[in-house]
Amino acid sequence: FVPGEAGTCKSRLLKDFSRCQDLRGALILRGYPLSEECGDHVGYEMILQALKQWFGIPEHERGKSAQKKILAQLGAHPGWEEMAPFFFHLLGLGNLPSVPGRDMDQYQVSSDLVAFFCKLAQQNLLILCFEDLQWADQSSLSFIERLAKYLGQHRERVLICGTFRSREVEGN
Repeated sequence: FVPGEAGTCKSRLLKDFSRCQDLRGALILRGYPLSEECGDHVGYEMILQALKQWFGIPEHERGKSAQKKILAQLGAHPGWEEMAPFFFHLLGLGNLPSVPGRDMDQYQVSSDLVAFFCKLAQQNLLILCFEDLQWADQSSLSFIERLAKYLGQHRERVLICGTFRSREVEGN
């Protein structure tokens, strides 16, 4: 994680790092807060940004075209199509069918996301870059912490990078 004040080129450092020749073939996904004011209104905001990038969904795309992109991307990986309803729900594109004994609480969403990112890492090195963590919603921060703890116990090919303004997170 890269701390620093505004204007100290933290974001540029991440961009330059992601262009490094040694990282060719790595899957690099970025997440960022949509605005300083977003707070916890959206939930998993930074993670959703990274997912939309992987699915090839522009920020304001919705509906059937976004669903088709999710299905196409998951369909390129045998057996992954079964995750489509989860991503439709998470990205606000549809409701999950009711499954007895399976709630979509924060813990379950986080568990499913950890499993998904680890699946991605089985194919290529996965680098998750999160910018401006000082403005991140609590669910994104909790997920990043959970993923980091999981990675500390398992050998997965995932690197988590992040930037934040150190003065804005002091005491947090």
